Amino acid sequence: MNNVRKIPSLKMDDFIMRLMKRWNTKGFFINCQDIHDTFNPRPFRAEYYAIGVCTAGFARVMINGEELLYDKNSCAVLLPSTVSEVLEVSGDYQAMSVYFEKEFLLNDTNRYLFDKYQLMNRKGIPYIKIEDQETRLVTEYLQRLRSKMEDIDHLFRDSIIRSQLVSLISELEHMYLLNDMSALRLNPRIGREKILSDFKKLLKECFKKEHHTSFYADALNISTKYLNEILKETTGKTTKNLISEALLTEAKILLRTGRFNVSEVAVALEYDNLEVFSRFFKKHTGMSPLQYKRS
Repeated sequence: MNNVRKIPSLKMDDFIMRLMKRWNTKGFFINCQDIHDTFNPRPFRAEYYAIGVCTAGFARVMINGEELLYDKNSCAVLLPSTVSEVLEVSGDYQAMSVYFEKEFLLNDTNRYLFDKYQLMNRKGIPYIKIEDQETRLVTEYLQRLRSKMEDIDHLFRDSIIRSQLVSLISELEHMYLLNDMSALRLNPRIGREKILSDFKKLLKECFKKEHHTSFYADALNISTKYLNEILKETTGKTTKNLISEALLTEAKILLRTGRFNVSEVAVALEYDNLEVFSRFFKKHTGMSPLQYKRS
């Protein structure tokens, strides 16, 4: 297990420490125009959130094994644990973006804030094409955020940035839902929001090792039936579905990178043997892991 090669995880201060230090920021950074400084040339797993809008040119990126063209009037949200790789950046590429950690945005009064946003809960990278006026709206938000970030001596700088960032996310959620009217709306009741939030966190931390529904229900001190009921109501999927999705997504990412053979992927996902992993993969995709890797 220790010999399995891993895609490196990247925290915010791993790649923009110099910029954050210059502006005395912690847990957030707003970047304008010169985005080349923050592009990483190798595959990495982000451990932060990022919201970006392209205003000129284009970038081709690989997100969780799928290629994405990010061009003018494209708006995207990078979520934690997303595996990204920059393939190509045009010479005239321009974009604006904000990077932030969950801990910066949340506090005791809004700790379940993300649970109500479809935009912040989708797998992969939520990506939408927007109109010119919407691009202007997003860039205006980011310009205001950048201006406030540069106001280093303001006693309430971080609080203002936090509130403006929540407003920006709300605007993007509106755009996102208009682009995807079939998006599911999460149950607003706080008790179920907490269970959903705790389950997502637990799944992210344990899905490679824990493949059974009973583990998650026991850890949350609820029955498997009640956990299934909550997840079915809020996501449309059962606990088993979500565990399988997490395993399949990770398996596809590792296979698509071309850096891991099928046996290494099975070991990384802690399957007892290769046959069990291959049978699971084929059941859900219709092809063997090796066929998927070569496709």
